[in-house]
Amino acid sequence: MDKRLPFEILTDIVSHLKDEQYSLGQLVSTSKTMHKAALPMLYRSPHFEKMDSFKSFVANLTPEVGSFVYELDLHMLVHRWKSITAVLLTQLTCKTRNLQVLNLDFCVELSNNALREIIKPLGDLRILGLDDCLLLGDVAVEAIVNSCPFIVELGLSSTHIRDKSLFLIAKHLVHLERIYLSSCDHVTEVGIKALLDGCKKLKHFDVRDCYNIVGEFHQPVDSDSDEYIDDNSEEETI
Repeated sequence: MDKRLPFEILTDIVSHLKDEQYSLGQLVSTSKTMHKAALPMLYRSPHFEKMDSFKSFVANLTPEVGSFVYELDLHMLVHRWKSITAVLLTQLTCKTRNLQVLNLDFCVELSNNALREIIKPLGDLRILGLDDCLLLGDVAVEAIVNSCPFIVELGLSSTHIRDKSLFLIAKHLVHLERIYLSSCDHVTEVGIKALLDGCKKLKHFDVRDCYNIVGEFHQPVDSDSDEYIDDNSEEETI
């Protein structure tokens, strides 16, 4: 009688260690079966706290293993806004075409053209964080709508986008549910209205400190409800 666990059960057990990278790394080296079960979970959402480890990860990652990477959140990476280069990120995204979550908040030296190349391979991306990427503007949003049509959450706070970007988003990002636009000083109520009219699945938008917006806008509590709340109310903001 075969006493080995079915692979599906083994995979389910390993999935409970999804946040324990050290343990997953140990499991990968125990046997071929465990390697096969643990490797996808080990690479699904890698965490980095030091720039050297991130650079090593990018350099050694193969496209085969990179296909397991679904989430990349660099918010714990110290001084990422100075150290992460466009070349490094482009090398990474070329190997991680199944990526669904990418957080590049506070990468203040990220340019429009660099972002275009970085996200070009990411056709399945669902969540993109670009808050406080101070060099980005309408050209960046044009790249986003062309390369990442399935975006459901987008952070653009403190960027230089204008109403043109909101028109593009309203037309092309039909799956959008949440958007963050706080301190986007160049957007107006015209763009916000277009956004609300075009993005039928939108559940939340943040326009705090957007001082060129005149008037009040309301938003649905959830996509299946007719209940609305004032966007200026404190309980709504995130």
